[in-house]
Amino acid sequence: MPAQLTDSAEQGLQWHSLDQMRRQLDANCAALARRDTDLATRLTSHVASGHFAIAVRGNSVIIAAIDGAAATVRPCLLSAQAAHQTLEKVYPAGEYHEPLLVAGVDQGWLWQQAYTMPTPSRALPGHRPPLYLVVRDIEDLWIALHLHDWRDMLADPRVRLFVGSGAAGELRQSLLEHPEIPEPKVALTIGPSIWPDGESLESIIAQSRTRHAERYRHLSGQYPSLYQGATRESIAAKLASGRRLRVLGITSRYTTFLQYSMRDWLAAMGRLGHETHLLIEAAPYELLNNLTFAQTCASFRPDLILMIDHFREEYAALPRQIPFVMWVQDRLPNIFSDRGGAAQGPMDFCLGFGRLHLSGRHGYPAARYMPATIGINEERFDRSPPTADQLKRHRCDVSYVSHASTPADVLLKEKLDRQTDLGRHVLRDVYDRLVAHYDAGGVAVSDVAIRLFIEESMARRRTTIPDADIRALVVFFNQQVNNALFRHQTLNWLAELGVDLKIYGRGWENHPTLAPFACGVADNIADLGAIYRASTINIQVTPHGAVHQRMLDGLAAGGFFLARWHPGDVVGPIYEELSQWCQKHSIAGNEQLYARADERISALFDRINELETSPANRREMTVFDVMHGHRDSDFMTSAASIWREYDRIAFNSRVELELKVSHFLRNKPDRDAVAASMRQAVIDRASYTGISRRLLTFMADHLSRAQAIAA
Repeated sequence: MPAQLTDSAEQGLQWHSLDQMRRQLDANCAALARRDTDLATRLTSHVASGHFAIAVRGNSVIIAAIDGAAATVRPCLLSAQAAHQTLEKVYPAGEYHEPLLVAGVDQGWLWQQAYTMPTPSRALPGHRPPLYLVVRDIEDLWIALHLHDWRDMLADPRVRLFVGSGAAGELRQSLLEHPEIPEPKVALTIGPSIWPDGESLESIIAQSRTRHAERYRHLSGQYPSLYQGATRESIAAKLASGRRLRVLGITSRYTTFLQYSMRDWLAAMGRLGHETHLLIEAAPYELLNNLTFAQTCASFRPDLILMIDHFREEYAALPRQIPFVMWVQDRLPNIFSDRGGAAQGPMDFCLGFGRLHLSGRHGYPAARYMPATIGINEERFDRSPPTADQLKRHRCDVSYVSHASTPADVLLKEKLDRQTDLGRHVLRDVYDRLVAHYDAGGVAVSDVAIRLFIEESMARRRTTIPDADIRALVVFFNQQVNNALFRHQTLNWLAELGVDLKIYGRGWENHPTLAPFACGVADNIADLGAIYRASTINIQVTPHGAVHQRMLDGLAAGGFFLARWHPGDVVGPIYEELSQWCQKHSIAGNEQLYARADERISALFDRINELETSPANRREMTVFDVMHGHRDSDFMTSAASIWREYDRIAFNSRVELELKVSHFLRNKPDRDAVAASMRQAVIDRASYTGISRRLLTFMADHLSRAQAIAA
């Protein structure tokens, strides 16, 4: 080919044969072949209608068909700059938040920029809406594939690519067959229309919606016959008998914690002998909808449906004839609403926290609401003995895992730097009071105790602080300063004992006294289980009580724990005793509770106030309300209510810590027995398996009682 084409309409340009860019075409087709071998073959074997050449003028690419010394330029309908401006109009925020269809390819700039737009989604983190690309003339695509490195785009299944004279029909078929993939919401056309006469994108989508609606009505219409024999009596009998159930769990890939919680929940149902099925988006460009629900229910025919943080009436497609369980794990507006309570039908059950609040304020049926903590997966960690490599890395006398490494005085300084002189004096005084409290052997302090410290400091300084600011200070001191003082004092005690101590987490290498024991960050999956089992003793210490996910996981993994004594950990059994008395005497409120309290119950009030470091006249919540909260959590927030061994593993001073560390380091049989007993309590009360077993019994008992009443 001559360096210049003298008869060209583009005089003076340096032309290059498109064949020189064949490697890019082949690389693109190789990527495409991973998902569409036929189309990739059609493109690599395509015989062009003529010879093509390419030249560059400024920021523009010129493509021409070559005939001898003449070049017939193919018009560029949408330059890179014009493509950018077009997408700015469609997506003003610069984020690809809804599916786009591009009909026609031209030089490919619109395809390129649409695919590379960011796809953040605050509502659905990780969701990447599909991109529909349609081109009728395969040669147009063949040319564009010489110009761009589209290997990622062509291999990405969220890009829905339809090529050739039948492209519109293939698009129609795809929309019909894949209701889980959202349809295009916006369409842009480059060049002549690709649609056959009498058709348009709107008509194709309308046909798809009509067919989906027909399919949905057909599938959901099967429910009465599928569940013809499903009565309260038959369901209760099936639940109580332990027969194999078909359990459907529905969740979303766009909420990381809930999808893993659902997988753990279904795994527990599987361990109990039931057949399970997980309904979740298979790819990040998919969304579940009523048709996908109906398809799954009609094919799997579940006996029980499970969801987390959503109730049945939020979805029209779920059969009403069988039990449905919502596990309440988060305080969400869809749940904490009158609508949520009114939507609970006779086969709807709830599980989790908030039972009394939701039943008292929003009309949820308390009789169909089983209190439970967020479950733990007892099989998350391998309980086999640590390997030689794990022992080499993690074996020690005592270990501790936490990211709370910033010293209290550093936290205070950061806060002081943002205060007035008077505010600094108050904060420093409260800090000194907390330090003195712990130096004198004080127990973990409550919000009320911290507020009293602040009030004493204000009185000493003869000043006042707005109540909103006091509340903020209480949060700061309790969640940050108090948290650091309580934890770090315990770790320094251990350091002084001279035991082989390992501390895992961020930032400990910078701690002024504990840096020598820093061992870096522990991976939640790869390391934690090995650490729990390779450590002779694990330490649990927080100023908010021992019942924490880390300790529950650690016990389930087979670890042995000592925990720093906390008033909240021993107050639970007192509230249990008080709750039983209230139920026996039909006590319905705090005033009635105090009015009818005898000498024994009054002594319980005094002990509760003492443990909660709250004068009776300064309580933030009444004794009755706190008791209800404990009952609402199935008394799972207080360590002594869960583990009868609490007194054996709890320490309240440096001396007690030394005695218990010394004893359990030397006494493996005792250590193993305590760990096994505490683990069993976790499995029975806090594991997905234990909670699921209780749930099935709970539902069977309720349905049996309801049937007896109806009869």
